[in-house]
Amino acid sequence: MIICIFICILSIQIVNSNNILFNFGYSLEPKNKCDNQTFLVIYVHSSPQNFKNRLKIRETWGNLLYLRQNKIRLFFTCGLSEQNKINDLLKLESATYNDIIQANFTDSYHNLTVKGVTSLKWIAASCQNVPYVLKVDDDVYVKIKLLTKHLKIRLDEEKEEKSSILCYVHNSMKVIRDKNSKWYVSLTEYPNRYYPKYCSGSAFVMTKDAVQKIAKNSQRVKFFWIDDYFLTGRVARSFRINLIEFNSVYILKTDKSKDAISKKEENFLFAHFGHRKHSLDYF
Repeated sequence: MIICIFICILSIQIVNSNNILFNFGYSLEPKNKCDNQTFLVIYVHSSPQNFKNRLKIRETWGNLLYLRQNKIRLFFTCGLSEQNKINDLLKLESATYNDIIQANFTDSYHNLTVKGVTSLKWIAASCQNVPYVLKVDDDVYVKIKLLTKHLKIRLDEEKEEKSSILCYVHNSMKVIRDKNSKWYVSLTEYPNRYYPKYCSGSAFVMTKDAVQKIAKNSQRVKFFWIDDYFLTGRVARSFRINLIEFNSVYILKTDKSKDAISKKEENFLFAHFGHRKHSLDYF
């Protein structure tokens, strides 16, 4: 009976449509966090079973040698798998690479907002003095050297407003009502035809002040399961976080991303591939 009550309470926290406490602990955490020299934190949204994606990132744009030389920390964030075998393998991966943040919630598409908030709460507590934080999905290629150069220039020139997010800004994105779509949203969940301005969740860069505001105030805003709209739309708007349009450096279509990588194009920072077969071959 005690076990049943505990499970029920945990479930309510995850699916509550109004407010979530987000008081989830962490099963796995990196031993080495940030220091006063860290310039950029990158946290990669990943699913527990995406071992190949994480390895490919470590071997390519997330190369540890370059990251260390440029004072960048890379972490992979996820929830719990429903398969014990995958959780056990993730523990081994964490012991090997020391870069996994695993929070105590069931990892699923409808829990992406929980993943986003628990990731930012950990970073806000462990890396509070870092100027920039990049959120990126594990199917996105990042031109890390060009991004680093650009952010250092912005920091030196003090271009940013204190609370800002640099991103691909969606203006008046239509709400999807097709029940067969994974992005389906009911009228009860969201009655309007269009979303207000928010960032693409594929990748976005936050100033440290924006990170602190989102981490501290997310549970004060009505919950919504689509994480990019919740964090960079609903929460950002509520706490006066400025969205800076960075659209020209994004390639969001898979075919165009493949062409850009294979032709070694220079005019982008983020290329989205999606979880398609052989997509990682282009990293």
